[in-house]
Amino acid sequence: MLQTHSELHTHLMGMLSLEGILDILSKINYPGFPIDSDGNLLFDGKPNTPRTKKVTDKIRRGLIVPYGESIEYGDMEILYTNRSKLLADIANYYSNGNKDEEELLNEIYLIYLNHSLLELIDNKVTYVEISFSNKEKIAYMLKHLPRKITDKIDVKFLLCTNRIRSGKELEKDLEAIEETIAKDKAIGFDFMGKEEPFNNNENDSWKKKSNSINSFTRKLDLVIGVLHKYPKSTLRIHAGENIESKGNPLATLKMIDKVATQNNLVIPPPEIRLGHAIYFDDCKEYIELLRKYKCIIEINASSNMALSNITNPNQLSYNYYLNNNIPVVISTDGAGIYDTDVVQENYIAQNVAGDDSYIKLLDIDKKIVQKKGTK
Repeated sequence: MLQTHSELHTHLMGMLSLEGILDILSKINYPGFPIDSDGNLLFDGKPNTPRTKKVTDKIRRGLIVPYGESIEYGDMEILYTNRSKLLADIANYYSNGNKDEEELLNEIYLIYLNHSLLELIDNKVTYVEISFSNKEKIAYMLKHLPRKITDKIDVKFLLCTNRIRSGKELEKDLEAIEETIAKDKAIGFDFMGKEEPFNNNENDSWKKKSNSINSFTRKLDLVIGVLHKYPKSTLRIHAGENIESKGNPLATLKMIDKVATQNNLVIPPPEIRLGHAIYFDDCKEYIELLRKYKCIIEINASSNMALSNITNPNQLSYNYYLNNNIPVVISTDGAGIYDTDVVQENYIAQNVAGDDSYIKLLDIDKKIVQKKGTK
């Protein structure tokens, strides 16, 4: 089967399969998962917490969403937290005062990334953009990636933050963000987090936990002001992931249009990508703004099924976008968490979109890899 060779929407802690995690634990002789009296994962740091090496159903469901099953958004976030805590538990267990725990944790993150990239390489992926929030760990991992991996896959990171992080907090981070991108430790920025409809509370421009149009416009202004300096940069915005947020894709594009107009900017750069965009206002203005800013739509079929944002892959809008000459890419949203891989997502896309549209998807992917990658 012909397939795409990029993975443009994934998250570091969601990348690795359960098999990959277990392989790491086996190779380092991990003493076993800490569990509570009911057998659930329990990363509380207590020295007498019972441990088990047996991969029970509860442990499995604490690390992945088994394919075909569904999960609430909040429970999905727990899976990400459990993976982070697992790596921290390994570092804590093996440091024993003989080695700096933070240094050991960096090494464990590198092992985790290496295994994740090897899985992508096995699936013929040659270019990946990974969302992660810790710029120090990004720098460490990129510095120490082995040549046997970097010869086969281009690895880029997107610095990510929650969409409701206050504008003032984001403003404080801008210097560090620019430094990270300038040093080629990242290629762009990712606004993520649980999506809710934008509101018109104009006085909430800098308040934490604000989802006002005014607030998000100012955040976009700040980030685009940095990314616009870098020709290959990416700005991803999660939008239209659930039916309640149907108006967000168009609202987001209007905000980008306002920023570009006020600052007299020609966009791209950055490359604007909307993550998911399952639900949207089907109107001429939406298509016109997508075309104006050469936006790319990222479709993550299995993720949207697992989170019950759709009940059937046929609800995904591959053909709507392609028929309107809007580029679409196939991605996973964190293959390991959702018990899928790039090959499976390609299979879904071909079956839903049809052979002719699938050829278009392959061509879009090829152009993106040629433009942004070196392999």
